[in-house]
Amino acid sequence: MPITIHSDIELLALLVGQKKAERLYDGSLSALLTRASKGGAEYVRIATARELIRSAVAEELQEGSLLTSPQVVREYLRILFAAREHEAFIVLYLDSQHHASTLKSCFRGR
Repeated sequence: MPITIHSDIELLALLVGQKKAERLYDGSLSALLTRASKGGAEYVRIATARELIRSAVAEELQEGSLLTSPQVVREYLRILFAAREHEAFIVLYLDSQHHASTLKSCFRGR
């Protein structure tokens, strides 16, 4: 069965179990991912899944995926910086073909 046809709560249940998913999920994946750094076994799994997604996106960019629109860049940066507990000023360098060449964190807030 393809994973993509499941709801968010069903996907979360696959990751941490049905009862824990019902306890953790309040209708917002964003809030859940923000809380994933708080500790506990289920949060470790969620944070690990988030990091795997972040790595996969970074790998795609290194292989030459194009940032073809402002919406694609926005989604990339949302994944990259989801659940950060601080602000960050970053510079995303692109080549002439819109390939991400470097992502540099210049400074961060508290």
